[in-house]
Order: sequence, then structure tokens, then C-alpha cells
Amino acid sequence: MQALGLINDRTPDTNTNLVVHSLLSALLRASPASLHRLSSSWLKRLKRSILLSRPHSETVAHRKFDVAQCCVCVSAGILQRLLDSRELALEELENFGTDFIQEVITMIDIPKSDDDPTTSDLLLLLATLHTHHNLKPSIPPLIPPILTSLVTSHSLQSLPQVLIFNFNRAADRAERLHYCMLLTTILHDPGLTDFFYTNDLGVLSDIAVRETGNVDSEDEQVHHAYIQLLPAIVKHPMAHLAISSHRVQNVENTLRDICSGAFVKASTRKCAEKALAECRGERVRTPP
Repeated sequence: MQALGLINDRTPDTNTNLVVHSLLSALLRASPASLHRLSSSWLKRLKRSILLSRPHSETVAHRKFDVAQCCVCVSAGILQRLLDSRELALEELENFGTDFIQEVITMIDIPKSDDDPTTSDLLLLLATLHTHHNLKPSIPPLIPPILTSLVTSHSLQSLPQVLIFNFNRAADRAERLHYCMLLTTILHDPGLTDFFYTNDLGVLSDIAVRETGNVDSEDEQVHHAYIQLLPAIVKHPMAHLAISSHRVQNVENTLRDICSGAFVKASTRKCAEKALAECRGERVRTPP
């Protein structure tokens, strides 16, 4: 891995990045434990590779899947796994601030051919970065860079629908957790009230209800993320236009079932009770 890093640093062009990062990806698939041995210098290498290979227009993005797009896929995939494997120091996280996130949002939002896999890889990377920023304590609390970037982005073409599509088909733990946290942040932010189309909220409600019942309840972090997403959807300022009383009832019934479950953990029951109170517009009681 050290030799691959040296090669990457000496010739940091798209072709070299693709070869080096493909070899690294193969190594990590063969030996997943190697991920923990990657130095922090790989964070900068992978970021550099993504920015170097980014498309600059819709014309470029609509071309047949090429070396640059393949390089973005491989680099974004490794970077996302690397981020998921460790807690970043504040100075490491600062490398992925608003400027980088804005570039990633732009890359996701450029219309592409249906068989282009770069969108999903970049979206999961974006959601993973948001989780890191969201969970990093700071005094005073910082606005997550993704909110700054989304609020200042106008006329997003693809990102909202791409997010719903990937949230609907999320299968592994990382996807579920990161997409839930990203959606909850977007839905709570008053500057992003019109991020989704009105009908999208109904679709999100159906997906969230379904997956709240499907997710492994033993994984409290993921289960709680789905539970906390439900009131964010139901209480969205535009929800009254898209979410029928039947859908609201489904959300409340899902939360009620968790609250009354015989084998539900105390922390999960408390989370569901709070979410149910929020859905009903009740004041959430806090312990003295």
C-alpha cells in the first residue's frame, strides 16, 4: 500500500489514479482488514482523484462510461469505505468542507446515462461525509457543510430523485444509516423546504414505514435513525399537501407498535415515544 501511494503521488493523473486505485480496491476486497492500515494521506489522494476526474458539463457526462468516470467510481468507493472505517480528526474532516461537497453535489446533479454508476457512489460518499460532520461535536455547533451547499444550489435537477431512489434500495447498514441521517437533516432545514417535490414526501413516508419494520432492531443506531426520520417527514411544512391521513396513521401505528413491543429495548422505546409525540404535535417531555 505504501508503494501504491508513492506511485500515486509521483504521477497523479487520471490513468494512474485508475490503475492504482483499482489495485488498492482489489487488495481491500481480498483483505478487508487492510482498510484500517491505510494512512490518512489516502484521504487527500482519493479526494484529489475525484476532483481531477470530475465531468465539467452535461455533454461529458452523457458520453459512454469512460476512464474518468470509472476513476470517480473506484476512488469514491474506496474513500467512502475508508471514512466508514474510522472517526476523522477535525483537521482531516476540514479537507471535506463546503467546497468539496459542492463539487460532489454538482457531479451528482449532472444528468447522466441510465447505466452510469458514478451517481450512486458519489451520493453514498456525500451521505457518509454528512454523517461525519453531523456527529462531530463542536462549540458552537457548526452548520453541516452539506446544508450550506444545498441551500446555495439552485434548480437541482437530479439529486432529490437520486436520493429517493437510492434510499429505497438501500441494502447494507452503511447505506441505511447515512441516507436516513441525510434525509432527516434535509427535511428539518427551513432553507430546504422545496428540496423535494410535494409527491416525493408521500413516497418517502411509504419507504420509511416499510424499512422501519424491516431493519434489524438489534442495530439500535440504524433503527433509531429510521424512527427519527418518520416525524421529520410527517411534520415537514409541505406534508399536508402530500401525506394523506392514511399515511400519517401508518406512521403513527408503526411507532405505536414499537412503543408497545414486548421485547423492545428501553432506548428504542424512548426514541419511538418521542417520535410519536412529535408526529402528533405534542410537546416532548424531557426528564428533569
